[in-house]
Amino acid sequence: MFAISKIVPLTVLSGLFLAIANASAFSMDAELQYLDWNLISADAGEFFKKLYEVGQVGFDLMIPLFCMYFAKGIGGKYALIPAFIGGYLVNSANFLGTSFGAGFIGAILVGIITGFLAKFIDRFNLPKFLLPLMEYLIAPLCLTFFVFLIIYFIIGKPLATMVEFLYASMNYLTRQYEYAPAVYGIILGGMVGFDLGGPINKTASLVSSAIFIDTMNQYGIGGVNAIPQAVTASSISVAPLGLGIASLLFKNLFSQQEKILGNSALLMGFLGISEGGIPFIIKYPKLILANTLSSACVGGFIGFFKIQFFGGIGSPLGAVVGVTSGPHFSSYYWVCIILLGAMLNALMYRQILKQIHDNNQMS
Repeated sequence: MFAISKIVPLTVLSGLFLAIANASAFSMDAELQYLDWNLISADAGEFFKKLYEVGQVGFDLMIPLFCMYFAKGIGGKYALIPAFIGGYLVNSANFLGTSFGAGFIGAILVGIITGFLAKFIDRFNLPKFLLPLMEYLIAPLCLTFFVFLIIYFIIGKPLATMVEFLYASMNYLTRQYEYAPAVYGIILGGMVGFDLGGPINKTASLVSSAIFIDTMNQYGIGGVNAIPQAVTASSISVAPLGLGIASLLFKNLFSQQEKILGNSALLMGFLGISEGGIPFIIKYPKLILANTLSSACVGGFIGFFKIQFFGGIGSPLGAVVGVTSGPHFSSYYWVCIILLGAMLNALMYRQILKQIHDNNQMS
């Protein structure tokens, strides 16, 4: 989870750069779908072409950076550079001789291998005069060489083939079965709402980011699958927004301190920060059910309408500080679905808190 938190700003910024470049450089049809993906010939000219390239560089570096931080969390500083190089190699179709890189799955495996190799090398007791060389020469050289051998001869091609099959299958299901995005939207949305920034929430975010980044790298923005990212981004704000709305509408169920926390949660919800609801689920664990169900509903509807999210704030503000696409007026769908989910969350909060208070009075 340390690694994914480190690349979130890069994901958001790169997605925004790409989306702004495309929205500015391409014409659209009546359904708000892009007509021309040839940026070089777009009327917006050289500026948006370069802006697009900036976003693409961000996505090219994202997987190596993720691999680097993932390995560092296991093996410390010795793993940094070898994991960065390994993350790049395992995601390079040219290096592997395949049509697809191994993406985030490959980066995770390379990060684990590099991290444990770094821990193994760190056990060696070298003479003091060699210690300065350990960090800057010996460890990076040995680790990078071993990681190269493992990727090139053992794991690279099988992983790339598996990842290509995985994403091709997901794209096929999304195209062939109308309700497939709704199903995985419900699952990912429920995971986001379950523990508000905890490991399950972060796992859902990792999965959606991996799908977005990998399909962006392989297919370009014309073939990217940004529906899972739309699901998790929209679900993030449901719990804190619902809490804030409940504290405003049902004041008799909240103490003065809880009302203040509710106002803070409302603000954090509009900023796409789910942790605003944590104090309440600690005090009232039953509220986890409300968060999970309401977030799952939002994720399901976002998936059902096949809304895609390219970057920005994961809240209703994402319609302005972000870029969505999909059905006609997708940004309005985005705002309405999130706010309705937050309202559903607030109503469930009312029911649960009222029951808790009634039980306390009876006892």
